Amino acid sequence: MSGKSLLIGWAQGETTPDLKNGKTVNILGQFHMRPAEGVADPLTATVLAITSGAESTIIISSDIGLIPQEMSTGLAAAIKALNPEIPTEKILLSATHIHTGPDVAVDAWSMNVPEIKTQAENVAEWITRVAPIVVAAWHARQPGALAWGYGYAVLGHNRRVVYFDDLSRRAGYVDASGTCTVRNAVMYGTINDSQFSHFEGYDDHTVQTLFTFDAHHHLTGMLINAPVTAQETETLMVLSADFWHETRIELRKKFGAHVFVLPQVAAAGDLSPHVLLNRKAEDRMNALKGVSTRQEIANRIVAAVAEIFNAAKKDIRDEAVVRHLNAIFSIQRRMITEPEYFKAKNDIEELQRIPASQAATPQQRLQEDSVLFARMSRCQSVVDNWKQQQKESRLAVGCSLIRIGDVAFASNRFEPFCEFGHRIQARSPALQTFVVQLAGGVGPLGSYIPCQRALTGEGYSANVYCNRIGPEGGQEMVEATLKALAQFWNE
Repeated sequence: MSGKSLLIGWAQGETTPDLKNGKTVNILGQFHMRPAEGVADPLTATVLAITSGAESTIIISSDIGLIPQEMSTGLAAAIKALNPEIPTEKILLSATHIHTGPDVAVDAWSMNVPEIKTQAENVAEWITRVAPIVVAAWHARQPGALAWGYGYAVLGHNRRVVYFDDLSRRAGYVDASGTCTVRNAVMYGTINDSQFSHFEGYDDHTVQTLFTFDAHHHLTGMLINAPVTAQETETLMVLSADFWHETRIELRKKFGAHVFVLPQVAAAGDLSPHVLLNRKAEDRMNALKGVSTRQEIANRIVAAVAEIFNAAKKDIRDEAVVRHLNAIFSIQRRMITEPEYFKAKNDIEELQRIPASQAATPQQRLQEDSVLFARMSRCQSVVDNWKQQQKESRLAVGCSLIRIGDVAFASNRFEPFCEFGHRIQARSPALQTFVVQLAGGVGPLGSYIPCQRALTGEGYSANVYCNRIGPEGGQEMVEATLKALAQFWNE
């Protein structure tokens, strides 16, 4: 490998929305509006800038739910306004996918409540905070070195429960239009059920790391890529970075207060930090240890990173090839069938006839009305997608591909089930391949990419309301990613 000397810069800053101006934010996640009642711990954005010769890459991680296209394009424009020399076309931006952050889904549903900031306002505030952090990281570049490594930690668990029978045929089943369709699979399904069969897919306990050092080989920061979303305390009514808050604290206790920590989520559409099997035993052990589940997750990450670091520091590279390619893939849509289209139209009409909430408190009324609004919006998305597919059966989807030494990064806009990440890693030319989901770029807002067996079971994450891309499109994404990565290794 013909390497180049490295320049490495880091910066981190807070992105917590301002709740002191008389307006709060809606918290993204769940099926109802959740006006933030305060801040539990800070939301941050972390930026790593690497230059080798004439090539650079800028990797950004944000404590946020997802990255709409308006967020990534707006950030690039704001950075250029501050420093036109920064190569904004070389950015890989991704979300930790918290469900305790501001709603930034500008092309999704909104009820426009006066005392709650709009999604566009949240995006604008985020851009204002993050652009200077990127500039700071770029200006902070100094001669440095890199090391990479691989290990394990039990963090994410398959969350799709499969039953022997078709749940839609059980007595008392109600089709809640706009939420999900159900056959024999349910996200977070009950396992204490006589018809419980198995968990649908894989668990993935890999942890991949990229360590950075100064010119004297002192540790300056670490990028941690793991297939788990930051959603352990996803139902809180306050803003929080979830378990990455505790993880940053513990890593800095061990490695130094100056060390930067940049988390990425690998392909994890069918995984979550929530334990379903042996949940009571897990809770008991955490109680005996005297830790919260978030703290336990942080402890596991720290243990894995420490073990990896002790080995990886034996192979520190002062030079490394760096390549960054932004590509736009043409991907097959999940096609809406005509019966699905007409059902969604009829469901909208039925939902519109449901009267507004008569609950006792404003908070209860907002919650009930927003659930109804969300259900109608999801039905409307099916109608809209059906109309769009009449004009174009494919989607233009942006991604970032990076080579840093022996490792590769491959981003996507979606929440692919973990096996799509495995397919990329299995055939990648890189020693290690960091798949990064829910990244910025051209294309629609992230939605799940289910495997074929998931479509058979349906349930949330594998039904007509949840997928812009199906299994065929997911495999097209795999093949396009591998073709682009091969280009780096063949140059």
